[in-house]
Amino acid sequence: MVISKIPWLVTLRFVGQLGATELAAAALAMTLRNLTGLSLSVGLSSALATLTSQSRGQLQAKLAERKNQKQTEGVDSKLFMEYDNDIETVELEERLGFLGRRNERVLSSNALPRAPLLPLVYYYRGIFLQLAFVIPIFIWWWKGLRPFLVALGQEEQLAAKTDSYLRILAPGLIFYSINWTTIVWLQSIEMAFLPAYASCVGALFHIPLNVFFIHFMGWGYLGAAAATTTYELIQPTLLLSYTFGTSAGSKRVLHNIAASAVDRYELSFWQESIMAVSSWTGVKEYLGLAIPGLVSISEWWASETCIFLSGRLTPLPEVTLGAMALFQSINTFCFMFPVSFGIAGAARVGSLLGRNDPHAASFAGLVSVASASSVSALIGIMLFIIPHGFFPSLFAPSEDDLIKETMKIIPLLALYVFADGTQTALNGVIKGCGRQAVAMPAVIVSYWVVGVPLAYYLAFVRHLGTGTCDDGYFCGVVGLVAGTTTGTWLHMILFGVVVFAFTDWEEQAEKAQFRVQKELHAAPTMSFSSNETIGTEGDEEVELTGVPDTT
Repeated sequence: MVISKIPWLVTLRFVGQLGATELAAAALAMTLRNLTGLSLSVGLSSALATLTSQSRGQLQAKLAERKNQKQTEGVDSKLFMEYDNDIETVELEERLGFLGRRNERVLSSNALPRAPLLPLVYYYRGIFLQLAFVIPIFIWWWKGLRPFLVALGQEEQLAAKTDSYLRILAPGLIFYSINWTTIVWLQSIEMAFLPAYASCVGALFHIPLNVFFIHFMGWGYLGAAAATTTYELIQPTLLLSYTFGTSAGSKRVLHNIAASAVDRYELSFWQESIMAVSSWTGVKEYLGLAIPGLVSISEWWASETCIFLSGRLTPLPEVTLGAMALFQSINTFCFMFPVSFGIAGAARVGSLLGRNDPHAASFAGLVSVASASSVSALIGIMLFIIPHGFFPSLFAPSEDDLIKETMKIIPLLALYVFADGTQTALNGVIKGCGRQAVAMPAVIVSYWVVGVPLAYYLAFVRHLGTGTCDDGYFCGVVGLVAGTTTGTWLHMILFGVVVFAFTDWEEQAEKAQFRVQKELHAAPTMSFSSNETIGTEGDEEVELTGVPDTT
């Protein structure tokens, strides 16, 4: 996750060398991109994290049950154990050869459908809903936002430059949505190493891409937008090519989602994709988690709103906007360290609840929160100790006013990162449980009742929108950051109360079982009865066991 933020830091460096106005335009465009586009994708994907991890956990439990059943009955279960331990063994492929022929007989002779792979169903549903939401945003960006920006009080020149930058970023929104959905899905099935590899490759190309578009093509600051869009294309191309386009990738996915629990040894598209879009019950279940998750991501909206407001501070809006952009970029980079624990916590908690193991899920959540808090505290201490001009000077070395303005808010950043890192781990536990609806009011209160109004009051009411003042510390960008920092600390406290005081883990495990069963019952034609003979190998009959009968 840390590597995925390096390209934006690289972009800041390149654009910062071109001037404060160009940096402000790029920062404002990225703020609008985050506020109206990327945050939408991230919020919607919270449902995918919940449903994928819980359905995967149930498949793992079913596979373990089948192994135990085979051992109890005295049947040779070595085949399943070898598949679970080493999916690439040649000997195993030979022993599983009859399964491919059996599946052919299923489709040709008996015409019975295969059991669906629910983690795959949720992935296709996530892609479909992501595109349904972001394509209208793409069209809006492409048509231009210059009048909108001017109406909101931005200067004409800054609005024009921002509009041009955002138009070039527009195609990247589609790529980002596909990429982020794929990343969340892979993380939920504990294949997080793949997005890390893809991010490394993309990051390696990002500097040459910036040099090519900015200097060789002569596009100036707009070249940075072209480089960013190209970077957004590289990542999903790599992930999808490996995961679904190679035998090794498909086998890893099948292994990690315990597909053998329902006698599935290959990935498919049409069966799961049709189920993903045709099951209205499933779509409602997904949106029931995604919409509250979307509202919960309004924490991100609050931060971007404050960046947007900084462009209205006087007398130098491009300096204050640039300072807030640098603050947010440093904050985002620091955030990537604890967020990894939040992602792991969501995957582990969801998977363990899917296995109906509430005690292990509770412990996994505790470990995630403790780890994220420790890392965040260490980062906060480092930010406070290191000279406050060090990090801003890395991105805008020749802009003294910008560096001085950013230095004012680094001490508050040290406090901010601890609360932000801890709450993201708590949020991971909440997502693993599928309690996005409970988290939503806490986020609304923290940021839209307390954080943003306080930021606006300090910057624009108490100090009349001036970036410099002599009668107090909390004015200008400092006032904006003080408001969001207060909201983030309240966010952390409320999430802590939800997780540690109001979570019945036994109940959450029962709800996880219910979600998966409801999805299966919503599409009765997609599975078959639990003991139906569908083929033979020689003189041996092959029976399917452990598949829910939803007819």
